[in-house]
Amino acid sequence: MAAEVGASALWAGFNVYLAANLFREAASLATQIQGETIPTDKPGALSMTVRQPVGVILSIVPWNGPVVLAARAIAYPIVCGNTVVFRASEASPRTHAGRRGAGRGRPAARRAQHDDQRPAGRTRVIDALIA
Repeated sequence: MAAEVGASALWAGFNVYLAANLFREAASLATQIQGETIPTDKPGALSMTVRQPVGVILSIVPWNGPVVLAARAIAYPIVCGNTVVFRASEASPRTHAGRRGAGRGRPAARRAQHDDQRPAGRTRVIDALIA
């Protein structure tokens, strides 16, 4: 993070600390997601809310807080049962990539993220996300 966005060691460490706490908080909320019965004035009627996933969530993270903002963009939708398509900032792709795989056998998500860093792949993916 320091090499890519010019963050100090203190800011980078603070981002990691916040991200770890955010993942703990999101995990603790997993058991709290529930529907509710809502009072109604209509006799013989029952009103309720049902919590359910909305589907696929696109998360685009800016460069200036890549660790904690990525954690927020990924953790809460996943805890709520959604799928996340994550788009890293062009200014901090290595921060989000983690350790690079040896080539074959890399998970598809990591492969897609690395392919996105190539100029031709980046244009194709961004055009598809915006369209």
